[in-house]
Amino acid sequence: MVVDNRNFFEQWFAINLLSLVKLKLFIMTRFTICKTICLLLPVLFVFSCHVSYVSFRPEQKVVHSDTAIVTRVYIDRYGDFYPDPGVPIDSAKFKVNGRRGSKNLGSLSHYFLSRKKRMRYLSEFYGVSADSSAEAAFREVQRRIKNRYVEEINHKILRQHAGRLVYLVHGLNDTMAEAEYDQLRDTIAHRRLLPAERPVFVDIHWDSLNAHVFDGLAVVKVWKPAQVNSIFVSLSLRELMTGVEQQTGIPTIVITHSLGAGVALGAMFNTVHKWKSLDGMISKANQQRLSRLMLNPTPVSPVRIAIIAPAIPGETTFTDFNLREPSAITASQNNIGRVVIGYNYKDYAVSKQLLDIDLAPIYGSTTLGCNYTLLGVTEIDRVFDKMKTLGYGGYTGIIVPMEFQTPVRKNAPLLESGTCEHAFCYYIDNVRMKDLLTELFGQ
Repeated sequence: MVVDNRNFFEQWFAINLLSLVKLKLFIMTRFTICKTICLLLPVLFVFSCHVSYVSFRPEQKVVHSDTAIVTRVYIDRYGDFYPDPGVPIDSAKFKVNGRRGSKNLGSLSHYFLSRKKRMRYLSEFYGVSADSSAEAAFREVQRRIKNRYVEEINHKILRQHAGRLVYLVHGLNDTMAEAEYDQLRDTIAHRRLLPAERPVFVDIHWDSLNAHVFDGLAVVKVWKPAQVNSIFVSLSLRELMTGVEQQTGIPTIVITHSLGAGVALGAMFNTVHKWKSLDGMISKANQQRLSRLMLNPTPVSPVRIAIIAPAIPGETTFTDFNLREPSAITASQNNIGRVVIGYNYKDYAVSKQLLDIDLAPIYGSTTLGCNYTLLGVTEIDRVFDKMKTLGYGGYTGIIVPMEFQTPVRKNAPLLESGTCEHAFCYYIDNVRMKDLLTELFGQ
């Protein structure tokens, strides 16, 4: 048997480091604890640099019974749409496991462009001319996949006489969002909506990475790369949304969880201040591509958004609220009628709480999800203040805070004792979900 010494060392390091941290916690002040953890997190990330990118091909082949009202969209780490299941993808050669730094893992563009035979088959399937360069052909295929989604969604809107189009966007480390989306649809169905409110749904399945667990170093390792993925996905979602509204200007609702908030808000406006913190993790070529994608027009149809346990900062995100494309807007031109912020003080994933100390501002801020308080001012209050400076003092009701409480975690790690669950399913089950849906579907 061959022993992987690298993995052995990483496991030994993690186990023994945790023991040392526990010992030191008994003798350090709270200030020293915070400072030490801030220093340790990047170190832990380096020693946990293996991630699993998600392959959605198996999910694409599942036959669903609710396709009359649901369109399922699958997006890779670079914001590229998965082709029709009729186009073969060898999961083993798709390389879904490996080091986070590799630009080829979980990448549809690399998978097809690295083999002429694969690219030729893809081009032929979508009727793209063989005279095009490989890169140009791949981009044309992507455009046609997006257009097929647009046609399918608009067909369902017309066929169902729908009054709302609802996008569902999951969060970090969520590879089984289908069950949660079904749970949320059932909850919406129990509201007995008026005919004018009847929805059709678009399920966004995006590569938010897979840590295979929900605690500890394994989740730390996927956090930063997943944030990078969310930028590309948000801009692809933007293209899809604007494509749909060009044919049907139906009122839109977006419901998100965790890092899905970054995806949805990045689709609606350019959250450049938040994105800038990730520049060091994006290659120059991809930064140039993102700069081009950011110029795509943002949606203009009426939209309401719910960001539940948002794993994003508040003020740094909403400072860019008016940065729409093709040009910045004024408050009177805004089409985002409501943003419901479902926060949870004790949610372990967004509070990053250790020994009752919230570390939400560090290592990728998640201050909005736990409504973090700094110098006596909450993050949501900072959002309100920022919106006033952007001209929304007289436009009341756009930002709607809503406190959620999820169950206390069972068998939580010692350092996180007393924290609460983060999974989407717990928020959907919460009594506040009824109020949230009223804000989204009501007048």
